Amino acid sequence: MKTYKQFLTPKLFKEVYEYAEQSTYREVEDNIYNFKGNNIQGELKDNIEQTFRQYGLKGLISILRVQQIDPTIQVVTAYHRHGEMDRENVVCFLNDNFTGGEFEYLVEDNVQVKPTPNTAIVFGPTLRHRVLPVTEGVRYTLVAFLEESSYLNKQEKSLI
Repeated sequence: MKTYKQFLTPKLFKEVYEYAEQSTYREVEDNIYNFKGNNIQGELKDNIEQTFRQYGLKGLISILRVQQIDPTIQVVTAYHRHGEMDRENVVCFLNDNFTGGEFEYLVEDNVQVKPTPNTAIVFGPTLRHRVLPVTEGVRYTLVAFLEESSYLNKQEKSLI
């Protein structure tokens, strides 16, 4: 997993955060979190993709959305992984004015990442993780799934 602080330019960060706050999120069944997200399109998507390229994240972006988690959403308590092999996940935290909502993953032990605005984490498909429940406020994130030609997976492969 890699962490990037000040991931987006201040202007782009403000645009994405405002987009997240103003978005209409789809309802989830029985208040169980699945993605409750809002896909990003147009010029905003192009600008985010350009930022990804600056970090060497060159894989095709299959999903790019903002997410909202609040106390009414029951998050999945089990650790899980995303998608197919050779994919990367990008999570950029957009705010920290909420309680709970830590990103927790397993390596040898549990590791918790406290959301810090404009900090992104990039991880591969095998990382077992979960988001802890938000108990107060609203947690906003920018989330992307990248296809196989992305930076981290290329970095881990050898020529032999």
